[in-house]
Amino acid sequence: MKTKVCLVIITLISTFILHAQQQQKGIIGTTNWMNNWTNFKPFANEYNEATNIIAGTINKDTKLLKRNTYQLVGVVYVTNNATLTIEPGTVIRGDDKTCGTLVITNGSKIMAEGLETDPIIFTSNKEKTERRPGDWGGIIVLGKAPINTLGGLHTLPFDLEPLLNHYGGPDAEDNSGILKYIRIEYAGRKLSALKELNGLSLAGVGRKTVLNNIQISYSNDDSFECYGGDLNLSNLISYRTTDDDFDFTQGAQINISNSIAIRHPFSSDVSGSRCFEVDSYDKIQNTDMSKKLTHINASNITLVNLEENNQGLVRESIYIKENTFF
Repeated sequence: MKTKVCLVIITLISTFILHAQQQQKGIIGTTNWMNNWTNFKPFANEYNEATNIIAGTINKDTKLLKRNTYQLVGVVYVTNNATLTIEPGTVIRGDDKTCGTLVITNGSKIMAEGLETDPIIFTSNKEKTERRPGDWGGIIVLGKAPINTLGGLHTLPFDLEPLLNHYGGPDAEDNSGILKYIRIEYAGRKLSALKELNGLSLAGVGRKTVLNNIQISYSNDDSFECYGGDLNLSNLISYRTTDDDFDFTQGAQINISNSIAIRHPFSSDVSGSRCFEVDSYDKIQNTDMSKKLTHINASNITLVNLEENNQGLVRESIYIKENTFF
């Protein structure tokens, strides 16, 4: 009898140990999905001089070609339900003097589907020795998915064209296109005195939009910020951003998986930067509390925050505010 009991205990312990060994933590995968398309030293890369200028408004379907190098001048709006398609391997350089910024307005689409071996690159137009966070603006996508502000519509605080700066609506399934195998480097300049732009701002973007394999490096504000919307995000990289790596607000409903944030001890600003900042609103009086509060499901995430400086920063990776679910 004792022998049988011992055998049962040993079997249970062995099963538990085997099960524990099989539990994978952090980013998963049998291969390194960061190979080939990422770049953790963008200051070392030479890019071709711009051959084409992008400026003003894109109001019809347009395609950017790999054989050209583009300079993004001023705020460029994709409007009139047009689709901007970008070939794999295309390089777009944001102009520093005019704060080159790309805005995909409500109803329009961006189809930027790079390849693992040929990513699409948005970067600074400066020489490699002069590149700094905030050299140009960033990318903004405005959609029709729900947000929880009063009235269900809102504008971003970036001094955009008032008639084109609106997002939100009833369509959680809204489709703003594809961003896949993309690098965004040195974004985050101010369009006005109000606020720096993020590397990628997703405002009221719906779940049919495809967003994966995106690396944002050396942003001067947040890398990724979601203002409401309903999204599935995966394989995202935030590297050495100045403010938060991932910021969620206005009732965002987000599933984010297999992603990483790597902070640098001397790159952050004085606002108290974290890998994740999660809230449901800026001001409760501007919020429709009958609508969904921010709800983030994060799985297989690696967050590296080693803040050690004299700027009064907090050493924590995640900040979750009231009335928010994480």
